[in-house]
Amino acid sequence: MIRALLVPLLLIGVAQAAPNDIRQLRSLADLFAPPDAARLTKVTRRAKPSSGLTVLVTRPDGRPVGAGVPVHLAAANGAQEAQTDAEGRAHFKSTPIGQATIIAQYQGITFPFSLGVAPKGEEVEITVQENLTNLDGLTLENALTQLSLDEEGLVVRQEWRLSSADTFNPAMLSQGALILPGPPNAKHFGLSEELSGVKAIDGALHLTRPLLPEAPLTLRTWAIIAYDAETLEWRQAMPVAVRGATIVTPKGEKAHKRFPLALKTRGALGDFDERDDHWQVLMIKSTLKAGEPLVFAVSGLPSGAPIGAMVALGVAALGALALLLGFRRDVPPAVAPRAALEIERDRLLDALLRMERAFKVGRIKEVHFIKERDALITRLIALYEALG
Repeated sequence: MIRALLVPLLLIGVAQAAPNDIRQLRSLADLFAPPDAARLTKVTRRAKPSSGLTVLVTRPDGRPVGAGVPVHLAAANGAQEAQTDAEGRAHFKSTPIGQATIIAQYQGITFPFSLGVAPKGEEVEITVQENLTNLDGLTLENALTQLSLDEEGLVVRQEWRLSSADTFNPAMLSQGALILPGPPNAKHFGLSEELSGVKAIDGALHLTRPLLPEAPLTLRTWAIIAYDAETLEWRQAMPVAVRGATIVTPKGEKAHKRFPLALKTRGALGDFDERDDHWQVLMIKSTLKAGEPLVFAVSGLPSGAPIGAMVALGVAALGALALLLGFRRDVPPAVAPRAALEIERDRLLDALLRMERAFKVGRIKEVHFIKERDALITRLIALYEALG
């Protein structure tokens, strides 16, 4: 299978050989696959006593694909389009001049092939891959689940690697996409890096882009999880098998000073790797079957409310107390304690940095960004003046 969606299209010249030789040409997949990997595509050339060029499109077992498969031929003398007949052949009247490329559209997937120089009257055979119609050949790897605290809640960053044993087109599924659920109880969820054919919708990833063998897709997401207890029970089930997981949270100097988090196993799933001084690492090496949830727990959360709400309430309470004390003549004018002002300053700086990152990757519109940024800067100026 050619990695048509992942690599630029390259044109490869063909060494000269005897006219009647059947020559195996290197496809794009050969360039990017390991040296000992089996070929995923096949392009052969046969001399044929006729003008123009004929392209025979076959399946992996050698059978023709049948009629109606669009085939595109591009070369220096222009582009041509044709469809296969009942025998799987597409006929082009003009012989391509110079380097040529063939592109076949089969089962909703684009297959590009590098032809090289095509002498007049040749027949070219290209082999496309059958599309996987179920999820059995798909595998997910949870390369990373990172948990940390901020003022809005529990911040989760995940990296998934999705691979397929065969050609797979999610658009052919009954729901029109492969749906991968995000973290549980996420109040905000999105992609860290925008990808064509991948969208974050209602707390889940919706994939419509095709997957190719030997070309895993990396998915990076972020989420903010709401919680109402000191311990959060994590349960995330995927519709495909999950081969291992790595869950981390800061510890030691990197841990939150007031609310250090701690990971806990559930159901004897996973073991702790104690070699890192800055991260608590939970490793799950077993493979979870489709629908079998990834389970663990994270404790040490601020009980009852996220940090931001606690800080806001604390500042409000301190302000009210200072205001009441301000009526006493032996107490200086009411001001918020310096520690509370510093906490609020740091919170606003973090919020500003996060918002700038979100704007750079297109998650926030410019009008909204400018309005919120100006409001944050105004509040920060007031805080710095209060701090002197």
